[in-house]
Amino acid sequence: MIRVRVRAEDRGEHVIISEGANIYTNMEYIILTLTLLEGANIYPAEIEECLAAHPSLVDSAVFGLPDPEYGQQIHAAVQLKPGVNLTKADIQDWVKGKLASLKVPKGVSFHDLLPRNSSGKMMKRDIKAGLLKKAEKIKSRL
Repeated sequence: MIRVRVRAEDRGEHVIISEGANIYTNMEYIILTLTLLEGANIYPAEIEECLAAHPSLVDSAVFGLPDPEYGQQIHAAVQLKPGVNLTKADIQDWVKGKLASLKVPKGVSFHDLLPRNSSGKMMKRDIKAGLLKKAEKIKSRL
């Protein structure tokens, strides 16, 4: 086994990988999808699992977005079932009732369809990039 140091948001995380295995890729993905909030490690998969149990949601993606005060804030991109209307507060209340308050998404965006690649993997980077681009356009208008 080899011990390596993988950096995520200027904070090092130690992982152990086997030579010749794909464990490195998987561990790197886990670390890079980890959201660091107020010194706590928040794993988006835990929040996505909570949202998957919501009867009005089809799909969700959770990730960290930049925040000047905390470094990152949790954001949930959700796809509602047809004909359903929910608010940001509805989503937050659902998570608040099931997980620690630190894990409640501060931002929620609603999407007609959340993109997936040909193998079915959620394309979180594309969703995140679209939200950041939208935020930049809004900032530039101010």
